[in-house]
Amino acid sequence: VGGERLLLLDEIVATIVQQRLDDGAARGTIPVVRPSAGIFEYTRARRFLGFNFVAEAEAEGLTAVLAELQAMEVEGFNDDEVRRAVEQFAAAVGQMIDTASSRQDAQFASEYVEHFLSGSPIDAVADVYDRLKGELESVDAASTSQHFRRMMADTAPLVVVVGSDPAELPTEGQLDAAIEAAGTVLAAGTVAGTSGDQGDVSLPTPPEAVQELNRRDLDEFDAVELEFANGARVIFRYSDIASGQVDLLAAGSGG
Repeated sequence: VGGERLLLLDEIVATIVQQRLDDGAARGTIPVVRPSAGIFEYTRARRFLGFNFVAEAEAEGLTAVLAELQAMEVEGFNDDEVRRAVEQFAAAVGQMIDTASSRQDAQFASEYVEHFLSGSPIDAVADVYDRLKGELESVDAASTSQHFRRMMADTAPLVVVVGSDPAELPTEGQLDAAIEAAGTVLAAGTVAGTSGDQGDVSLPTPPEAVQELNRRDLDEFDAVELEFANGARVIFRYSDIASGQVDLLAAGSGG
């Protein structure tokens, strides 16, 4: 259970960091686009908190992102963002129950392999659900902030810059300077998160429903096509292969 709690805190931290980076990018205080944060495993024994982003000026973006991370490390997380991250994870845990009755062979095989190779739990879904729900109830801002500080203390930043033309990318010296500059930005108090004000963190208002204009059966595929007033076309097909699950594939032409 101790290891499972650490894995849970990893995911909670990644969710909060993602929210912070999204907020900074949207408000223009972090000069990057499409930032992402998440946990990945390099080996079975080594987990990393990784980040990706696109920036017109890579070194400047790196400084801003690292400064934001250092601000989170110093100040910790607030109760509201931890609550929202816990609610998001709780919804995913609830999905476990909804989909348990229709798990596929590949999922069982993966769980068996992980169990025998790394000792990961292979309990009944209901038991895992109850255990994780119990762990979530004890997650708070203090424990999450402390866990993030331990993560940040484990290693120095590992930076990789990717582009089509090496001549247009920052040099190793420029990246070193960008990393050093992050500490200067934090000390000056100019990081978006250092004031403790996260801005409007409420969920966006759902848009008004779009009028359905037409629908037709696609008998060959056992599906139905829906046409809406905004020009969108939706093809819906029900399947009982996986319960409690919706798969969505979207495509757009031009623009």
